[in-house]
Amino acid sequence: MVSGTKLHRVASLDVVRGLMLVASVGVNSVINASGQSEHHPWNGVHLIDLIFPIFVTLTGAGIAFAYVRGISNPRRLVRRVVVLTTAGFVYGALTTANWDPATTRVFGILQLYAVVILLVCLAHIWIRTTLGWVVVVLVLTAGLTLLHTVFMVHCGGMVTRECNPSLTIDLQQAWLAHTYHLGESGHDPEGLVSMAGATLQASVGALFGHVILNARAAQDRVTVVRRLGTAVSLGLVVLAAASILLPVLVGAEPLPVMKRLWTPPFAVLTGAGTGVVLLLAYLLIDHGDSQERAARLRPLEPLLALGRNSLLVYFGSHVLNALFRQWGWVQPLTGTPWEHLFPVLSILAWTALAMVLNRHRLYLRA
Repeated sequence: MVSGTKLHRVASLDVVRGLMLVASVGVNSVINASGQSEHHPWNGVHLIDLIFPIFVTLTGAGIAFAYVRGISNPRRLVRRVVVLTTAGFVYGALTTANWDPATTRVFGILQLYAVVILLVCLAHIWIRTTLGWVVVVLVLTAGLTLLHTVFMVHCGGMVTRECNPSLTIDLQQAWLAHTYHLGESGHDPEGLVSMAGATLQASVGALFGHVILNARAAQDRVTVVRRLGTAVSLGLVVLAAASILLPVLVGAEPLPVMKRLWTPPFAVLTGAGTGVVLLLAYLLIDHGDSQERAARLRPLEPLLALGRNSLLVYFGSHVLNALFRQWGWVQPLTGTPWEHLFPVLSILAWTALAMVLNRHRLYLRA
């Protein structure tokens, strides 16, 4: 596919984003989080742990589509990173009720997101083929697996809160006051180690984005998706298995599939799962002429609207829920029928807002 080719927007990407946002708003609106609506304390994965990685994977795919359409203005990229980083400090202050510069989280979730976007966009300046992104994913997985393996050996064969790469690399005394929970968790889920894992996550998304771009350029898109998509998906599963087992070869335990340290097998497996869903959605939605696509998308308008305003809905819902808790507005609902209705009402409210904004073509973009 030649850079600058005029292509219609990949609607399936917005629809899958919309599905992710329904899950995000619902899970994060649970008043008394427990079980799957609560982040796993350490070595494991709950449903809520998958939401942001899926968001990052879809961002990687979106970057692949944008750069093939010729959207590569460096000033736009710099502005996007600056806006996201600045918004990240405000977002962190609002959600934690902490406006003290002495303990402001430097590596917040939006700052992490900004760095990932910067790295994947810069990589797209030189790497714009499926094979190129296969190499990127392989190199990042190998490098991060090696890093975690070295630390596992150093830590006696396993990673713990008291011995892990994030504890050593991220939680430095010089900026300990600016990290997640001031370092009390024994790791920083928004630090350099997690940024590397998130960059791998977005790169897997970019890889699937290029699979779809190959299909769009071919006469038989179904065959391309079936063959190339299957090869990429199976290859990623094998790659994840290899990263899990590598530490075993040097006498350590298998590398955990965990979000807390954003390990390579976690990034690759969640990215592969998200990519497969995206490919299936592409086959079901993005075909036919403009009128056929419009008719097919009409009943999917709520998901489409959510997906097109994903930045607003994802981070906006987090801020609103945090403020509701700080102001004590939701706790009185505990033990009443409204406790279980609140997540449903939140989903409906954000969907309605997204649909209104979509009909007026108003979108929050960095």
